[in-house]
Amino acid sequence: MSVNFKVIFFLKKGRNSKPGFLPIYVRVTIDGQRAEWSVQRNCDPAKWNQHAGRALGNHEKAKILNQFLDAIQGNIHDIQKEYTLRNEPITAEQVRARMLHQSEEKKHSLVEVYQYHNDQFEKLVALNFPTAPTKNSNRL
Repeated sequence: MSVNFKVIFFLKKGRNSKPGFLPIYVRVTIDGQRAEWSVQRNCDPAKWNQHAGRALGNHEKAKILNQFLDAIQGNIHDIQKEYTLRNEPITAEQVRARMLHQSEEKKHSLVEVYQYHNDQFEKLVALNFPTAPTKNSNRL
C-alpha cells in the first residue's frame, strides 16, 4: 500500500492575527488530499524558517515552539503508522479528526439509546415469555 504522505507547518495570515505575529498551521497531504488546521500558536514571520517549517533561533521560546511542533508531527506520524499496521487506508481528514479529538463514530442521543434498550428488552421478553393464553381461551 503505497501512500504519498507529507506534513508541513506554515504561517497563515488570519483575520484575528496580532500585528507582527501570524498563526501556525499544519497541513497533512495524503495522495493529493489535504487537510489543515491551526496548532493554536503564533510566530513572528521574521523569526520563521519557511522551508524547515520551524522557528528560527536558539532562544528559549523558539526551542519550546519547535519542540511543540515536533510533538505534533510525531503524533501525526503515529496515527499514520497505526492505520498502516492495521492495513487500512487513511485520509487526511481522518488524521485531522484524530488530532482534533473529533470522534469518527456516530454519537447517539439519549432517546436513541433508550429506544435501543427497549427494543432489545422487548425481544428478550418475547423469547422467555411466550404470549400467555387469554382467560377465555381456556374455557371450552
